[in-house]
Amino acid sequence: VIAAAALVKDKTHLVGYFSPADVNVGELREFVASQLPVYMVPAVWIGMDNLPLNTNGKIDRRALQALDADVTIEPLETAEEIQLAQVWSDVLGVPFADIGRTSSFFALGGDSISSIKVVAECAKLGLTLTVAKLMTEAVLHRVAQVSSDAVTTVWPSSQLDTSIAEEVKIFWSDKLNLDDFSVYPVTPLQGGMLYATLSDPTAYVMQLPIPIDSAVEPSTVLESFERLVEQHEMLRTTFVTTTTGLTQIIREDAVGVETASVAVDHLEEYLSEDMTRGFELGDKFFVRLAVVSEPCARHAVLTIHHALYDGWSTGMIVSDLMDLVHGKPLVPRAPFRTVVDYIEAQDKSKMEAFWRSYLSGVVPSPLTLTTATSTVERGSLSLTPTLPLQSMTDAAKRMGTTLAVFTKLAWAATLRKFTRSNDIVLGQVMANRDMPVMGVDRIIGPLLSTVPCRVQFDDSQTLQELVSAVQNQQGTLSANAHASLVDVKRWSGADGDLYDTLFVFQNLPDVDADLPESSEDALPPQTTSHHVFELGVEPSSTSMTVNGLYDPLRMSWSQARSLLDEFDYTLTQLHREWDRAGHVSALWDLSPAREDAVLLASQGLVSPVEFTLLHEPFETTAKLQPDLPAVEFEGSVLSYGQLNAQANAVASELVEVGAAVGSCVAVIMDRCLEFPIGLMAVLKAGGTMMPQDASFPAARLAYALHDAGTVAVVTTEAHRGRIQEMRLDIPVVYIDTSELASRESEFTPAQLPSGDNAAFIVYTSGSTGQPKGVPVLHKSALNAAIQCSSRLEMRGARILQFLAIGFDGCQWETWMAFSSASTLVLRTSELDSDLKNVDMVAQTVTGLSLMGDPSNYPNLKCVCVGGEAMPPHLRDTWAEHVRLANVYGPSEGSMITHVEVIAPSSAITIGSPIPNVVSYVLDDSQRVVPVGVVGELYLGGVCVSPCYVNLPEQTAERFLVDPFTGGRMFRTGDCARLLPSGKFEILGRKDSQVKLKGYRVELDEVGEAMMRHGSVIAAAALVKDKTH
Repeated sequence: VIAAAALVKDKTHLVGYFSPADVNVGELREFVASQLPVYMVPAVWIGMDNLPLNTNGKIDRRALQALDADVTIEPLETAEEIQLAQVWSDVLGVPFADIGRTSSFFALGGDSISSIKVVAECAKLGLTLTVAKLMTEAVLHRVAQVSSDAVTTVWPSSQLDTSIAEEVKIFWSDKLNLDDFSVYPVTPLQGGMLYATLSDPTAYVMQLPIPIDSAVEPSTVLESFERLVEQHEMLRTTFVTTTTGLTQIIREDAVGVETASVAVDHLEEYLSEDMTRGFELGDKFFVRLAVVSEPCARHAVLTIHHALYDGWSTGMIVSDLMDLVHGKPLVPRAPFRTVVDYIEAQDKSKMEAFWRSYLSGVVPSPLTLTTATSTVERGSLSLTPTLPLQSMTDAAKRMGTTLAVFTKLAWAATLRKFTRSNDIVLGQVMANRDMPVMGVDRIIGPLLSTVPCRVQFDDSQTLQELVSAVQNQQGTLSANAHASLVDVKRWSGADGDLYDTLFVFQNLPDVDADLPESSEDALPPQTTSHHVFELGVEPSSTSMTVNGLYDPLRMSWSQARSLLDEFDYTLTQLHREWDRAGHVSALWDLSPAREDAVLLASQGLVSPVEFTLLHEPFETTAKLQPDLPAVEFEGSVLSYGQLNAQANAVASELVEVGAAVGSCVAVIMDRCLEFPIGLMAVLKAGGTMMPQDASFPAARLAYALHDAGTVAVVTTEAHRGRIQEMRLDIPVVYIDTSELASRESEFTPAQLPSGDNAAFIVYTSGSTGQPKGVPVLHKSALNAAIQCSSRLEMRGARILQFLAIGFDGCQWETWMAFSSASTLVLRTSELDSDLKNVDMVAQTVTGLSLMGDPSNYPNLKCVCVGGEAMPPHLRDTWAEHVRLANVYGPSEGSMITHVEVIAPSSAITIGSPIPNVVSYVLDDSQRVVPVGVVGELYLGGVCVSPCYVNLPEQTAERFLVDPFTGGRMFRTGDCARLLPSGKFEILGRKDSQVKLKGYRVELDEVGEAMMRHGSVIAAAALVKDKTH
């Protein structure tokens, strides 16, 4: 086969087109059948010399659809096939003559609702069929084969023994006014809802206002409701506790059911008062009805507990009520206790084996987004999908599946984007109207259940393989849907919740009665749900509505909106990629609007910088304002003019000993006036400075000098002995400020470096055990210095040089001061005095915690904190007294890339990137992640260092091509997320993420949580013995 395509022809058959025409059809059919589920194998095969192509060179499906291709209907052979074809024709509205042995249920338009109807109709003919078998086999002759003439199973009664009935009679008969009754266990679903009722009487209570025509007497409605309760034992059911636990009691009569006729000014008055009552265990009935009359309207308000009904039942209850109101007889319905019989008869050991296998190895991936509000009311929002319903329905047919599976798969793919996990577990509400119980499609009662649904994605899979896997698991989920979620969780071995999102596909059957429009109102949002997000999909005959409920304590409105909108895009994406025969990997892509919004927030402002070289702003100030104080140390001061002149003198000497553009010169000193002179001199000579603390071990100094290819050393007389002990084979220039004051101050370099030359090299800790060198370019350091001083409003300030002089933080302090005409105050042994006489200091969290009361430093105007997560109590202590800035930036990102001024009680973030810097939050494959989703922080723009010195493998691993601009970006190794505000939040190191008891745990995040306690100064978390 050279080319092939499949499509649904005449809405009845799956047709396979192929070329060349001489391919053996029998062999091709057999080969495809070995690759695909039976329901995806074409019923008709058409060979062509060449398939039609469109202008893009792809197969033109519209042209194929337009071809005259006679579909041959393979004749029906057996009595079962004829019976089944007639049922399909009646339920699906397809002419009987168009249905053959190889017709596909899905291609003919079958879905979850029609499958339930088919099973019910087959039962009337004596054919035993389950929805699971119908959905799995799909092709008519195969479905007929798995059907049989066997009698539908009658399940053993689950009625509790007489001792429980006696207990009820003793403890409950007087209160409940019981005479004749039977007792049954509750289903797992009922049990869960009733436990919520124990603490909140309003939990799982629905109020359904039904408009009543003014010609209908209230007494007629109330009498009809009493007859309705008499007819349906589910409505005569109440609940109590016994020695066996929660128990449901079925009364034999409706005596005492509550009805009322009420007059109010506004319907809401009654609804509010009625909801406050709710229901409690031990109430005589868990349903009541009132006719509520307003001045201009009348409603019958049905108040009912969810333990008596589900969405499927609601229409039947209202339909039967209205039939009675209009004098029509009711058709008997099978009782709900037959459902209880079926559930109780299931083999629990087989169910346990299934769930243990199904959830084996699962790692829960909670939808962890950010919190924006503190309201307890669940938020709601909705949309109509962009993709038309007919397009979704047609796509589901082509995929050989249902609309429910199509939308569920799109939801799972959406969650994958927001959790960045290939193993998705979501809660799925099952209607369970396919269970093998006679008349199950017409039973009133809560048949639904919620099960964990697992969708495993593999980027190498085709979408066809993924859809097939999801479709095939539907039947097994249905057969095991009535296990208790408590048991399922225990069998899975998970310590926490298996899922925190819910998927509900609500495709309810049409009700025969003419119902008032408002009787179709949805169940009001329940505040008892523990889900972060609940997605409800409700198709109608012509369109689809998608509803979302979210927990505002764990998700903001904007994030909920983003999630719902991304689901809308994923529907279109799934439809498009299927037509392209795409792979699962294509489903990672965010919608263009979402990705554009994220990338826009990732970009710092573009702000041209006036200068080219790091030291140029200093030289400008020295020329225009030479008397301004530049450096202060232990009472001695150098002005900008003095510092400039002395640095010129040293620069001349450095040039003489070989310093030039591109060469590295080490500045080995302790904190002294000569230190900034040495730094400035190296830059003036065109070289790259390498600051080193003279107190560093000799071995570390020797390693850095050799690794960087240093051509000279600048130091002071105080360290002559130390330097001589190192036996260096390069020139050493000794400087002394008192001697430099008398030397020549003019210097003109023979060659100037460019902004792309390295201004300095700093050595940071390395994974190999040796420090690694990071070159920082002139343009990068200059941008950081100028943008930070501007954002912090520190021009002309007194800035303390506090941080260790061998690291990049010292360079940030130094050049931010020199770029803003400020005074660099070098730290002395009298630190407390230093802090009381400066305007700005940069500190670690630990250092700031030890400073004590901010009022002790009346002159301090700005405090910058970085390197560690800032705890809230430290923010609250300092933010009211100073400009408190949270700063972030690795050496590879040129010192500082983010500066955020923190207000009291505000969120603690690193803000947005400084101008000319880009920060992305990406996943492991460098794809953009949605707002609020945790990924790894990458830095781009002017800040990025070119490499690690002499470490090509580590350079290749951490310095990558920016996929969005084509430039360079640095992989920081920090976990982060972009917040809806457009600001970035750091959540710890990526390498601090561990897996413990099936959960991903961020150790840094645990430490940060401990830091929020007001008494904690420092905290850390680790895993001990791989167990806790």
